[in-house]
Amino acid sequence: MLYAYEKWLRTDREMKRINQLKKEVTTIEKGMRDGGIYAHMRDLRTLFNEARKFYNNEDLGIMKIKHYPFSIYKIGAAPKTKKRNITLDQLLVIKNCEVKQDSRAELAKELFMLSFTCVV
Repeated sequence: MLYAYEKWLRTDREMKRINQLKKEVTTIEKGMRDGGIYAHMRDLRTLFNEARKFYNNEDLGIMKIKHYPFSIYKIGAAPKTKKRNITLDQLLVIKNCEVKQDSRAELAKELFMLSFTCVV
């Protein structure tokens, strides 16, 4: 079942929502990739383990949740993330760019510079 669920998570999905103007809007969302699948299944396993701890009592022989699907389905290791470092030239371009005062662009620039300089 978990393999079929993973396959479904990877597929593109069509979603219909009602927007703020009360009109139906259809969007197509891409399926999850390896990093999203890993995090999703890890969290699902954690939730399942907590449910087993809550409902099962091995000391008293009470086993309400007997099946453990994660003994067959292995999540594996987290995928390596791509390095997202920027160069010094890119940093200087952002720092020295001219933006309209009190604009969203100025806010974005200042927040970026703040987050960049606050890194420990």
